[in-house]
Amino acid sequence: MIALAPSADLLRRIFASPMGAIGGALLAIVLCAAILGPLVVAGDPLRQFLRPDRIFLPPASDALFGTDNLGRDVLARVLAGMRLSLALATAAVAVGLAIGAALGAFAGLVGGIADRIIVRAMDALMAFPVLILAIAVAVAFGRGPQGIVVAVAFVNVPIFARLARSQTLRIVAMPYMTAAEILGCSLWRRLWRHLIPNLFNPLIVQGTISLSFAVLIEAGLSFLGLGVQAPRPALGLMIAEAKAFIGIAPHLVLFPSLGIVAIVVALNLVGDAFAEATDPRRARP
Repeated sequence: MIALAPSADLLRRIFASPMGAIGGALLAIVLCAAILGPLVVAGDPLRQFLRPDRIFLPPASDALFGTDNLGRDVLARVLAGMRLSLALATAAVAVGLAIGAALGAFAGLVGGIADRIIVRAMDALMAFPVLILAIAVAVAFGRGPQGIVVAVAFVNVPIFARLARSQTLRIVAMPYMTAAEILGCSLWRRLWRHLIPNLFNPLIVQGTISLSFAVLIEAGLSFLGLGVQAPRPALGLMIAEAKAFIGIAPHLVLFPSLGIVAIVVALNLVGDAFAEATDPRRARP
């Protein structure tokens, strides 16, 4: 039996739960704000107004989130930062998922020395604190969006590899996998045609949860100056730039922080609802 995508019933169960409904609504708001925000907000996130009457403006009708020390519109910058965070986190998790799932599935299917080598390598990577490992990779690959994608993907590879391997060991014992081997299916055919599709749901659940951590790691790297560089708006970078002015303009820290919180909470709620809906112990008759 091959499950290529979440069924309509699964999606209904996910968003029928209070947690899924709240998370889905919040995620929809976040996505609409990040994607459609520039069409609604006329402000340019990079445009500066170096006039005394335009810097450090508090939230008001003509600047809903106020302005920063260079007179830039904070709302426009927060929306652009949210869009950038979501794009980088999605790209990084997708790369980490693809590499980790392939390694884990291959290790579980082949076994032997290859399995032991992959498992030990993944264990070695998971022995490092996530943020320290991400900082090391970001420094090695250079500052900027590319370094963030590589760093976040790198720290996610062992997570997906371990999950894919454990699921593979369960799946290879299924009758249809035994039948495929008896019928002479090659290793790669069993891997890509019969195994990977059945890993879809658990990997997507983990991917949703990993997205929220990826947003936090991206914000942390940008805060430390290892991620997106000025003048491009990134939520972590905005907080780092605003910390010197928190006493006179707390809104410069508040609104980027709320952007990070909204993304992380929405993704965590949807991920938890997805995990609950796919848990066989909670399956409805």
